[in-house]
Amino acid sequence: MKIQPSRFVQGLLCLSFLFTAAVGVAHAELIRDEDTIPTTFLPIDAAMEVAQFDPAQGILTSVEVTATVNLTGTFAYENPLDRPTSLEGSVGGEFELQLPGAATLGSTLGSTVDIIAVNETLPALGSGEQAFAPRLVDYTAITSPALLGAFAGTGVVSLPTRVYARWQAAGVNSNVDISLRTTGDAHVDVVYNYAIPRIELQKLTNDVDADRADQADVPQLAPGAPVVWTYLVKNTGTVAVPLAQVTLVDSDAAVTPVFVPASDTGGDALLSPGETWRYTAAGTALDLLDTVATQGSDIVAGCSADGAGLYGTRNTYANLATVTVPGAEAEDPSHYCNPPAPAIDIETSTNGIDADDADDPAAPILAPESPANWVYVVRNDGNVHFTVDQVVVTDTYPGVTPVFDPAGDDGDGILS
Repeated sequence: MKIQPSRFVQGLLCLSFLFTAAVGVAHAELIRDEDTIPTTFLPIDAAMEVAQFDPAQGILTSVEVTATVNLTGTFAYENPLDRPTSLEGSVGGEFELQLPGAATLGSTLGSTVDIIAVNETLPALGSGEQAFAPRLVDYTAITSPALLGAFAGTGVVSLPTRVYARWQAAGVNSNVDISLRTTGDAHVDVVYNYAIPRIELQKLTNDVDADRADQADVPQLAPGAPVVWTYLVKNTGTVAVPLAQVTLVDSDAAVTPVFVPASDTGGDALLSPGETWRYTAAGTALDLLDTVATQGSDIVAGCSADGAGLYGTRNTYANLATVTVPGAEAEDPSHYCNPPAPAIDIETSTNGIDADDADDPAAPILAPESPANWVYVVRNDGNVHFTVDQVVVTDTYPGVTPVFDPAGDDGDGILS
């Protein structure tokens, strides 16, 4: 708050403005702020300040302004003449509060009030004095979107205010000495009422929900196949949300959801209660085994139909959509994978030698009863992950049972 000099009659006026809001919705909230002009002589020429309503909290619906003015002062008068004279007029107080927003919308709040009315004949050298301490109240309600917008933000609302007292003469007041002294203070109490929206989001990949990576309905898309993501944003609350305050993003920076105007009922750019908007994004399926192509994408293990499918898990593309409106947020994931292409390779060595052919000169020559060690190296050449239990190795030699060696695994129990 800044107090500045003024040209008006000296004195002090107490001015209090109360900002409240009333909104007929089920989930109304309020935030309060205040400012004070400390006791001083009138005139007041000040800019009171209150914090703006943070749009991240919700949708601002209305602001009510109640101005409460308390005056404390004296009005004294004296006839310096040796003959009677008349005194007629009134003592009044005035204030003007400039609200933010377009002036054409009536953005000024103010009041003028008569405090003391005087109409008497003063005797020769006569005098008089009257004390006053009135309380003045003025009120306005702000519901215009143009004005409400000026109250929203992360800064402050400046309310330039002028308050002064004055003597207004009437009739003939010859040679009467007049003294007007007024003191008081000013206080601003601000209450913003707002509604918190409720929002719901459903994301589809090629028209399939696929919330979990291991669902049976996860789309299986060959590398290069078209992918269409659909985002359905529904207002499940009681307050409309402007298009500019609906933000939808995808966790994959390469995927940009685009609003579909045809989904806006009535074309009013307002997501009304119960209304659902549609956003879409398009791309091509990645080769989920290609570490270069999938760089920056979220690749998880999935497409196993909750572990009950024919194949084990395999690389699955995952992305998460998030919609944000003032005071609320919702998110929904979706997935796809490439079609299963299991492939396996095994290499067997005897005492460290491959010896695939029976006549291989490198084949080991072992004396009867000498030790023989067989090592089986199993390599996954496909796009399906297998658990240890899903990999079964057998040997045709009677009595030879291959045993899994944990040292050959990276510790996750999965043959990737």
